[in-house]
Amino acid sequence: MRSFLFHIARLGFILSLFTHIATFRGMDFQKELPVIWILYFGVFVVWAPTIFLLRYEKQLWKRIRFWMKVAAGLVLIYAACNIYWQNSAAESLRTRLQSAYLMAFYFTSLCVLSPPQTKSIEKT
Repeated sequence: MRSFLFHIARLGFILSLFTHIATFRGMDFQKELPVIWILYFGVFVVWAPTIFLLRYEKQLWKRIRFWMKVAAGLVLIYAACNIYWQNSAAESLRTRLQSAYLMAFYFTSLCVLSPPQTKSIEKT
C-alpha cells in the first residue's frame, strides 16, 4: 500500500509541477482543463497516510535520503514565497499559487512514503 501511495504522490508532484510551470506561460488549467481538480483530491489520498506515518514512526526522518530532505525544504520555502505573489487578480497567478502548495504537499508525501534508503555494501 505504501508503494502505491508513493507512486500517487510522485505522479501528483509531477502533474502539479507541470501545472505550475504552465502558469508562467499564461495557461490557466482550472479553466482550460477542469479535470486538474483531481489533484486536490489526490493530496488528501496521500497526505492522510503521510501524517499517520509522521506521527507514529519515530525514526522516520533518519531513513529519508538527505537530498530529499533538502529538496523538500526548498519546495516548502518556494511555496511559502508564493504568498507574496498572490496579490495580482490574474487567474493564472491564482492557479500558480495553488499549484505551488500542491507541489509542497505532494513532495513532502513523496519523501515520507519513499522506499527506505539501502546502505551500499563496501567491497574489501
